Amino acid sequence: MRRLALILLPALLLALSSEGAAAQGGTSAATACNKAAIYSASTAGATQLVAAGTGIQICGYTIWTAGTTNVSLVFGTGTNCATGTTNVTPAFVFASTTGTGIVDSSPYYRGLNAPSGNALCINSSAGVAVQAIVHYNN
Repeated sequence: MRRLALILLPALLLALSSEGAAAQGGTSAATACNKAAIYSASTAGATQLVAAGTGIQICGYTIWTAGTTNVSLVFGTGTNCATGTTNVTPAFVFASTTGTGIVDSSPYYRGLNAPSGNALCINSSAGVAVQAIVHYNN
């Protein structure tokens, strides 16, 4: 009997941990991102990167600027996320005219997202050159 309990204990613990993760809104398997949105412009304000759908899961991003601006990823509805605009990332402050960047790369979803029915946009506070790539899944 003791031997059977030792054999079944790992399976029981695995089942309980999977149920606990599901109850907390998580999953037991990582979600990989398989799409990318690329941005390259000198536009002030928000610009749509990914159309609204069933939800957009963001794995990582790289943002580079050639000048002084604040850049953030946002979500919302309407043209260029104009309605219900909500920050996904903080507004990263780029205070250089020689080119600066930020990188957050991961092949897996870690919690940044645009909820169902919202588009994903990039928002720049100034009309300076900004290049970005966002890795996502939806």
